[in-house]
Amino acid sequence: GKMAADHSPLKGFCPTYKWGQTATHVVITVEVQEEWVELHRVEEDLVRVQGTVPLKGPFILSLHLAHGVSPDGAEVALRPRSLRIKLAKKEPGVTWKALQRPEYPKPAQEKKDFDFFEDSDASGGGEGGGPRPA
Repeated sequence: GKMAADHSPLKGFCPTYKWGQTATHVVITVEVQEEWVELHRVEEDLVRVQGTVPLKGPFILSLHLAHGVSPDGAEVALRPRSLRIKLAKKEPGVTWKALQRPEYPKPAQEKKDFDFFEDSDASGGGEGGGPRPA
């Protein structure tokens, strides 16, 4: 069999990432090594990270943000084992219930970054407390 490499722009696996928030910022940490990242872009309602993992192939992370951010205020830090994107909330003080808009299902690769959740859910089990809307 021939293994054709597909280089179409939006194909690729979703890397593991975690997100957290403060009153003013949302912080997304993508667990890929610095040298694998080829492109990252922040728009008002979209974050995109693309690259290639050796032996595994291309990855793409496209996040359709639940709320607006200020692209000018975004800070991107490449670290040896992760890419960290700090987004300035357009509406400081608004707590995001989810990272992405409701019509985008949450991927299995998404985790919460508990370093950044300093609100009340720490005590009450947090996620999965009630019925989820279909």
